Amino acid sequence: MRTGARWLLILAAVGLQNLLYFSLHYTQGWMIPWDFIGPYYALPQYWIEAAHAGVSSNWIPFQGMGYPIHLNVQSGFHYLPLQWFAWVGWPYTLTSAVVRQGLHVAFGALGAAWCAHLLRMDWKLALLAALAYQGFGGFYGNASHPDIVRAYALLPWLMGPVVAPWTDSTRLRVAVALVPLWTQMVWTGGYSGNAIATLALLGGVTAGHGELAVQAVNVPVSVGGLDVAPGDLFDMDANGAVK
Repeated sequence: MRTGARWLLILAAVGLQNLLYFSLHYTQGWMIPWDFIGPYYALPQYWIEAAHAGVSSNWIPFQGMGYPIHLNVQSGFHYLPLQWFAWVGWPYTLTSAVVRQGLHVAFGALGAAWCAHLLRMDWKLALLAALAYQGFGGFYGNASHPDIVRAYALLPWLMGPVVAPWTDSTRLRVAVALVPLWTQMVWTGGYSGNAIATLALLGGVTAGHGELAVQAVNVPVSVGGLDVAPGDLFDMDANGAVK
């Protein structure tokens, strides 16, 4: 089977699974409860409609005697999928919010398949990864928290180029080129706790690639002419210099 046909099959399978999970939300008005229909919806709805009316939403007057919108890191103010509603003049309804969340789950599933592809797994394993990730409990246990769902959806897209073998290939170059976009989206639309944890973890994993890869553990090393054995103790002076 050709590569294009395989990806079409993965896309179709993810789409069918997504409809199995969310068809009643898409077509019968089923709603996600609790916080989802509270401030998670009300705040983006306000600034999107303010943009439609040409009114500034830099100041939110309805809570705590008012506050600058950028004080609320969960406003989604710079999150591109929400900004799209402001740009095109599309009303941001509760139904739109539910559909957008369901599509985020599908996007995360496709990211899992892409991650498996970067790891050079067989396409059948990539399909399995996509279907398994779309069933990930984090999407549903935190369904009332859209920012957490967005962070989970972006996670495999961020992880892919970090954990993949660093060999010269078109797929890796594309994945790396998209990292700034996914980073912007996880910081502006994802939960800040997820963003901090994800990017801190990715930074540590990245350092283990190529010439910086871990070669051995608990063995003597030489660093800058200094021979260091496991268990050696060093003194650090007041200026932070290691002795």
